[in-house]
Amino acid sequence: MRRLHRSDLLTQSPNFQSPNSQSLSSKSQRFLGSLTRLALVLPALIPVVGLERALAQDSARKIYSQAAIAAPIQGRAPTAANSQAPGGSLKDRMLREGGKPSWIWGENSDTQYVIRKSFDVSSKTQAWLAASADNSMAITLNGKSLGRSDSWEEGLKVDASSALVVGKNELVFEVSNAGGIAGLVAKLAWVDSEGKVQTLLTDGTWEVSPKDNPSQTQSAKMIAKYGEGPWGDVFDGQSNGGSSEFSIPPGFVIDQLFRVPKDELGSWVCITSDPKGRLIVSDQDNKGLFRVTPAKPGSQEETTVERIPLNISSAQGLLYAFDSLYVCVNGGIGSGLYRLKDTDGDDQYDEIKKLKDLRGGGEHGPHALRLSPDGKSIYVCCGNHTLPPMDRKTNAPAQTM
Repeated sequence: MRRLHRSDLLTQSPNFQSPNSQSLSSKSQRFLGSLTRLALVLPALIPVVGLERALAQDSARKIYSQAAIAAPIQGRAPTAANSQAPGGSLKDRMLREGGKPSWIWGENSDTQYVIRKSFDVSSKTQAWLAASADNSMAITLNGKSLGRSDSWEEGLKVDASSALVVGKNELVFEVSNAGGIAGLVAKLAWVDSEGKVQTLLTDGTWEVSPKDNPSQTQSAKMIAKYGEGPWGDVFDGQSNGGSSEFSIPPGFVIDQLFRVPKDELGSWVCITSDPKGRLIVSDQDNKGLFRVTPAKPGSQEETTVERIPLNISSAQGLLYAFDSLYVCVNGGIGSGLYRLKDTDGDDQYDEIKKLKDLRGGGEHGPHALRLSPDGKSIYVCCGNHTLPPMDRKTNAPAQTM
């Protein structure tokens, strides 16, 4: 999840008040087959669907968080925000000073591993971590999450200043591979009290243990030197997978707000906003709906993500309107238009009503929701694999729902 914003407006709060949502399926737009207008009186005619909790309470309330990461921009030095920050110069220097890390892994490329290193720090001011894993990694430093990645071509470069401490430290990676060659490469750099850059590099001294058998510890296996193998100079965005830099107009920057852990939160395909400036997103399958509170532009805050604890997912259309969240489900618990409400004012959705069955599914099934120009009703956009919501009658007056 990334945010594009004007770099000269960092002190202003973002405006997320637009009532429109965006479905990320381009095929559905090309094959738009039907357009249905729903009057506001419709919800009163449909019975309530029983409320179900999707997950155990502790799982539903788990909070995910990530600090904003400035994305690389084509033809630019590091962004203004980074170059002005004390850590900006370190971020530039860290790959030039203190040697190069090596790609490491365990004995079996298909095993999920925990790779860790304990080390001491005598003094520090700023710290940055650059890391990449083929294929995925979750990073913690002294128990604090630094981020996740499931794309070795991009990897991560994160500010680790708040997580690094004077004294004993432990850097941990949970890694997995999706087939073929596997590897992890990382470099942690910090500036000590004398202004010198100190580094920690992945090499054969790191400890590796299978995720499902943590007591079986061994030394890391050296896979390749940095710059070798299929990965190239991955920290510089010059891998064999191509550049991950963005091309945007002058005066704008892009922040990566949150990298979605696919195994836990699924693949997000739809997004809308609520009146408090938060985002509502949906997994395309059965992982659920999630509420995202973005970090303020230019701040050191973290973006937080929480699961909406209701049994609903597979939304291809989302829209906040009329003090409710409208959800266009494609498959899942049943294709149709649903309404979610917070009935007791605790800022949590606790009621689901199914407003209308939609007879369709798949890539060209029910999709986007849009508020009508007069602001009094909702348009439901469906692809050509969705039948009209009523049976067709011949030689009859105009039909309505």
